[in-house]
Amino acid sequence: MPQITRIELHLETGEQSGAGTDGDVYLGLCGREFYIDSSKDDFERGASRTYIFGDSNSDRNVQHPDLNDPNSHYLETENLEKFPVYIRFQPHAGNPRADRWQLERADVYLNGSDVYDWTTFGIIRGVGIWLGIPCGTGGAHGQAHRSGAATTAGEGRTGVLTFRVSAGGAKSPLPASVPRRQHDAPQISGT
Repeated sequence: MPQITRIELHLETGEQSGAGTDGDVYLGLCGREFYIDSSKDDFERGASRTYIFGDSNSDRNVQHPDLNDPNSHYLETENLEKFPVYIRFQPHAGNPRADRWQLERADVYLNGSDVYDWTTFGIIRGVGIWLGIPCGTGGAHGQAHRSGAATTAGEGRTGVLTFRVSAGGAKSPLPASVPRRQHDAPQISGT
């Protein structure tokens, strides 16, 4: 199976009051976690940012790129079906009970693909999902790309949004209605 050499993660934070956070966010993939952080002020209300892991000859933009490089752990695409793909939120230590984050959208691209490998488009888009201690364990349920389901679970001090690949790991193409390499929903103009 192909090795995962590059991961691109596009995250959008919601625009509701209090949607941003100074907490920590992680991407779980193939049984390991990647720390999502850049030199910018990440996860602010209304923020939209793409994080690049691996592929040392590219424009990777995460803090501690060598510690967050998929090449250093030899991750294979076949393991995507064995372990969940997820976003984990760790509230800020200064006030963990009050800190929360509104995730509006998450898209994962592997090895330079122009088509999402996992996305929350159509699941939480428009309403977002709150992650953190005060948000409980309820969450978004529905179909994600690659025949996965998205669910949330609060464990201790974290909020987790998980994409699970269904048995057999069906790899269907995206429906025509899902934008490719476009981070905003298609605009519909009225006449």
